[in-house]
Amino acid sequence: VRDGFYGRWVTVHTRPEGRLPYIHNFANLVIADTTDFAAEALFALVRPGGKMGERVKPPLPGAGEWTHMFAAPANTSNSGDQLVGGTQYRVQWFGDPSPPRNVGWHANGMGPLYKDGRLFVIKVDHVEAVDAYNGTSLWSVDLPG
Repeated sequence: VRDGFYGRWVTVHTRPEGRLPYIHNFANLVIADTTDFAAEALFALVRPGGKMGERVKPPLPGAGEWTHMFAAPANTSNSGDQLVGGTQYRVQWFGDPSPPRNVGWHANGMGPLYKDGRLFVIKVDHVEAVDAYNGTSLWSVDLPG
């Protein structure tokens, strides 16, 4: 929490040799012995805003945001993202945060909003912030009624 990371979970992966099997931009924090892998290969795993040692990964240049119901105050339905394109897509994370609270589009009416690496998900009597790069729930608030 002191370093700006949420949650209580730590996952330790050991990989003494070979290729790193992880997608780029998913880890909040990487602590590693860089004798086995190049520092830049490890830093590629860090999500924007995440850390490796004292290095903090900056925001992705060209990343868009979706801060209003139709993307922007002008209702453009366009996030302005310049990174998506081509045919090379990889799953960043699996699952939906807290599925039991989700409702269909017609019952809910508002999709998630996105800014600075966080999804703000509106659910039945509930709002949740989720790390957009790895699906970790950052916080949630019950709003009865």
